[in-house]
Amino acid sequence: MTHGDGSLGALWTEPAYRRRGLAKVILKSHLADQAKYGIPGFCYVEADNAASMALWESLGWQRMPWISYWMYVTSKTGQVIG
Repeated sequence: MTHGDGSLGALWTEPAYRRRGLAKVILKSHLADQAKYGIPGFCYVEADNAASMALWESLGWQRMPWISYWMYVTSKTGQVIG
């Protein structure tokens, strides 16, 4: 749930269990655990992911006025792999 850079992500709910508040429960618990160690919560959400945007905004988070893109490059060839 927490990527190597500290960002939150990879949250997914089975379709049959969506819209029940389960993601909020998990996120609130995870964020509280991180806060105990002084780790700030942040995430990257794709601009067209309306469900994730709505989830984060329902938790009181705000969109930042910039867009971040990540890519991984192999060290040997410089080839973009993701």
